[in-house]
Amino acid sequence: MKKLGESWLSWWLRIRLNWLPAYRTTGGRITFISAELNELYAQLPMSWQTRNPVGTFFGSAIYGAFEPLYSFLLSRALGKNYIVWDRADKIIFKQPANNTLYGVAYLDAARVKQIKRAVDSTQEANFYFALPIVNRFGEEVATLQQTLYVSRKDYYKIVQAHRAFEKERKYGQFY
Repeated sequence: MKKLGESWLSWWLRIRLNWLPAYRTTGGRITFISAELNELYAQLPMSWQTRNPVGTFFGSAIYGAFEPLYSFLLSRALGKNYIVWDRADKIIFKQPANNTLYGVAYLDAARVKQIKRAVDSTQEANFYFALPIVNRFGEEVATLQQTLYVSRKDYYKIVQAHRAFEKERKYGQFY
């Protein structure tokens, strides 16, 4: 993973994402998005908002700052014809952290092609990603394991319509 410059688009996306209230309140900051939109750097500084009573990070602060990275990259890489949802997450803590944390999410073109090929043939699939979270000394303090659900948008709309029909059939008009 080589950190090259940002394009105007990636710079603008980084600014917009950092100002999104849902992400801003986590305390995390996206510091870099590559021009190809396949690599993203984020950091979580220690502050009064992210510190727990014993002086280390709240686990939920770590989770909130690093969880949306892969789903953002994957949804941008796949385009508007695909839906990306977070299916399941698991964070494995390895040691307490009390200084700035860093995470790098990277999607290579071969993985994106593999995902598109799998979803185009089955209409939906789950994919697994692991994001190591390190401190300023390069020591891994946690690993975020994610399962992302990817579906073709047209298929997803059919599934949603079927679910709504089944819900209405089961519970009546008002549910």
